[in-house]
Amino acid sequence: MARYPTSDPPLTPNQCQPIQNITRQDANAYRDNLAKRMSPNSVARYKNTLNAAYNWYIKENGLEATSPLAGLLIKGAGPSKVDRLPLSDDDINLLEPAMKDSDIAWALYVTLRDTGARIAEVAGLRVQDCDIEQGALQITVLKFSISL
Repeated sequence: MARYPTSDPPLTPNQCQPIQNITRQDANAYRDNLAKRMSPNSVARYKNTLNAAYNWYIKENGLEATSPLAGLLIKGAGPSKVDRLPLSDDDINLLEPAMKDSDIAWALYVTLRDTGARIAEVAGLRVQDCDIEQGALQITVLKFSISL
């Protein structure tokens, strides 16, 4: 039997319901239950993952619906003092010599440094996104949202 990272027992079949029947009230209860044992940013990550799953299901099944988790506010979630900050000039000066030893590392480093793209956006580049003649890249901006 699988172990769950919660003190709550798994749902029984009688407690489960079709996805179309889940309401905003259910989403609020889910958020509030998580908030009892997790930090606000952890609750936001769980909510965002589940919201993405809802959106996929809605799209795949051609439903005219909105996720009950869409726009759900998580009190206290958001940037903190320990979030990643941009590299300082000193950091860049330390990194550049190490990156120059490899053409691939240098290309990735310069792309990240000069475009401000996220790692996932650069990793998602395809050959057709690169225009060698123009010296240009077509970077697809990934959607990212945070509930405040």
